[in-house]
Amino acid sequence: MRIGIDIDDTISKTSEQVDIYAKEYIERVLNREYKTSTIDSSNPLWIKDYYGWTEDEDKKIWGLIL
Repeated sequence: MRIGIDIDDTISKTSEQVDIYAKEYIERVLNREYKTSTIDSSNPLWIKDYYGWTEDEDKKIWGLIL
């Protein structure tokens, strides 16, 4: 069995799909304007900071996506 992992997002474009869901989540569920901020990519939780989510909002979106 061979398992392939797309660690740099070149095949599956996961980040593009997450951004689509994040925009919809922010606008429809959180009722906020979609905007992003600069991030420290060394932080393992950078995506939460990038979209400006609280801990609870972050957990909720990942529960919906996954």
